[in-house]
Amino acid sequence: MLPLTQDARQGIRYPVQFPVVVKRADGLLHCQSKNISFRGLLVSSECLIPEGSLVEVFVALPSAFLSGQGRVVRLELTDSEGFDIAIACEQTFRLLQGSNLDAEQLQTAWGDREVFAEEKSSKKNDGRRRPSLHRI
Repeated sequence: MLPLTQDARQGIRYPVQFPVVVKRADGLLHCQSKNISFRGLLVSSECLIPEGSLVEVFVALPSAFLSGQGRVVRLELTDSEGFDIAIACEQTFRLLQGSNLDAEQLQTAWGDREVFAEEKSSKKNDGRRRPSLHRI
């Protein structure tokens, strides 16, 4: 069982580290989660995202993805001269797995990273290939 943390912010936070892509108006930023709740997350980044920025996030879990849209609500400078960036999502995260995966959306978010591939074994009765996740 994961240890839980709760503070003045809304909701329980799960202290987990997963690869995260933050999609901004000016491009993509690859980060690492520090904690996640049902309506947001805290990421560690070497780059600044201004407070108030609207973003889309993709979190790579071992066998699925979480996606959501939100706003940067807090920034903190870390000891390593990076940033902790708190993102509050407008709605709860969407879980993307199996047939819910939108391959184009994931390719856009993850760029040249190898996070999924088409495999013959994943063919359905209609003969179309389905994306199969790879661990990052």
